Order: sequence, then C-alpha cells, then structure tokens
Amino acid sequence: MKLFFRICASVFILLLAELSSAQVSGNQSLGANYTSNANLTSADIKSDFYSRLDSKWYSEINTYPIFFGFSWLNYSKEKSNNLLSFTLSAEKVDSDRVAGQFLWIPRLFHRNYISSNAATSDISFTHTGAGLDLEKTWTANTWLNITVDAGYEVRSFASFANRADHEIHLMVDTDSHLESNLNLTTSADFGFIISSLSEYSKTYLDLAAGIGGVYTPRLSWNSELRISSVSYPNRKISQVTEITNRRGKTSYQGADSNEQTFLTSARVGLAYLLDEEWIVKSGLSIASQNSNNEINIYKNNEIFLSVVFKGP
Repeated sequence: MKLFFRICASVFILLLAELSSAQVSGNQSLGANYTSNANLTSADIKSDFYSRLDSKWYSEINTYPIFFGFSWLNYSKEKSNNLLSFTLSAEKVDSDRVAGQFLWIPRLFHRNYISSNAATSDISFTHTGAGLDLEKTWTANTWLNITVDAGYEVRSFASFANRADHEIHLMVDTDSHLESNLNLTTSADFGFIISSLSEYSKTYLDLAAGIGGVYTPRLSWNSELRISSVSYPNRKISQVTEITNRRGKTSYQGADSNEQTFLTSARVGLAYLLDEEWIVKSGLSIASQNSNNEINIYKNNEIFLSVVFKGP
C-alpha cells in the first residue's frame, strides 16, 4: 500500500510539472458561508461562519484533458473542520468498444484537516487516495442524456496506522431539457466500502432530483432534493424495549441491530451573470439526519454566497 501511494505521488508531481509549462484555463470561486451546526451533531450545536476557496484548472497533455482542483475551507471558530484538498484527474476516450465510446477517468487526491481531525463523518480524517472510473453517456431524442459511471477508489488514512478503505460504486445520472429554459436532473449512487478497520465498512444509497432554469438572460435558478441511506454491517446498536402486559407486569427485551443513518436535504440557489467572466451565486440548504445511533442525529441549515471568475 505504501509503495502504491509513493507511485501515485510521483505521478502527481510529474503531471504538475507538465501543467506548469502547458496552456491552462480555469475557474476560481470565493465564498462566504454560514452553518447552523458546524460539527453536525445534536449534543453540542455550534453555529459558525466559514470561507471557501475553490480553484479548478484545465489543460491538455498529449491531447489528454487534465484537471487540477484545489479547495480550502476555513472556519471562524470550529478550526478542526478547516480543510485543504487537492485533486488531479484525467480523461481518456476509449472508442474500441462495441457499444461506442467510453471515458476512463483516473484521479489522485489528498484531503488534509489542518488543525486536527474533524468529527463530522467517517471520512473526515486526513487521507490520501486514488481512483478509476469508467463512464458512458447516451443521448436520446436530443433532449435526454443518460450517464452511467462505475468506479473504484482506495484511501489511506494518516491518523490510523492500519486503516485502508476500498470503495466500489455505481452511479446513474440523467439530464433532461424539458423546455428551452427548464432542466431536470436525477441521480442514483450505490456503493459499498470495505475497510481494514471493519467498523468503517458500510453500504450506501444516494438518490437526488433537481430542477433549474433561466429566469432572465442574466439570472438562473436551481434546486435539489436528496436522500441518502447508510448501513454499517459491523456496528451493532443495542436497544431495550419495555413491555407491559395487561396485568401491569413489566419486562424488558433487548435486541441488536446494524447502525443506520438516513439523511434528507434540500437546496435552492440563484446565479447572476455580471459579465462573461464573473458570476455571483447564492442559496440556502437544509439537512436532517436520523439514526438509531443518537450521536449521528442532527439538523443543519446553511446560507452561502460566492463570486466565481471564469478564466480564459
């Protein structure tokens, strides 16, 4: 595993060196956000403001598209959530298949929590990883695009001496142009993670639907509803039920079940085009998660505002 990540790091450095001499273009985004529950908990709720910087660059090396992404989250109070992340990916078209063109997407990434490890989810720990996806898109009747993506990802966690996560996922996305100014999207994402630390193994299902459109030539809007279900086969939650019979006698019955979480979220947003290069975005999102483990129950609301610069 260490040798694998050393090879990935070497490839990462070589590609960055190639990008430094190639012609690049990109988008830059700087945002200010408010969250009502920075640590995603129900026990000690703390609201916070945080800034977000996203930088995405695109270039070509030997006709292959190369993408480099950088993201920085900086919280005003909850410093344990401060995050630096880097992603390097490429795309290769494979047209030798009988069913038509497929897209191979290899990637390398690193997520680094600057102050300490955050406690908002199972992967909110500093880690490095690599992945490979195989993607295929079909166009039906000129108004409907269907994309299927199957992939594998491996992650190594610096704060866990023996933890390595292996993930396999399958995603199906649709993009429908209902009218000239109205667009409908749906997505379904199913996968499972096998971890060397069995308590982090899980299966998940994520479903989303969104609708958006153009209100004026400069103003557009979007919305999304998402539900996610996660089950941990190696985490058992003990529950005790009190049973009273008709004579008033009480007994207690215990049972163990797998830990599960169920998340629902909704988001609405606006985008205003200042000119060909500058866009202002704003919006609101709400989320609520239920679980048979009390520490995983929470509600969170966020308000976001960002300025996007679309470079050459």
